[in-house]
Amino acid sequence: MDKQRADKAAQLEQINDTSDSDRKELVRHIDTQCQIEQDDLAYRLKLEQDEEVERLRKVCHTLRNRVCAAGMTTYFRSCPLM
Repeated sequence: MDKQRADKAAQLEQINDTSDSDRKELVRHIDTQCQIEQDDLAYRLKLEQDEEVERLRKVCHTLRNRVCAAGMTTYFRSCPLM
């Protein structure tokens, strides 16, 4: 995110010599591009988090099955991922 902000600031500095209408259009384009990149990063982060939650759920399920097989069912009944 910091890299995006620095890139945006650098691009905005480069357009100071253009006309107002061109500058507004370029700023709008840059803002749109930054928003697309932020949305993409947020989507990837959410996907990684969902995959990690699923992995942990499977681990909890495996542990619970092993514990149940060993006869210690009351200890793991409160597993929040199950």
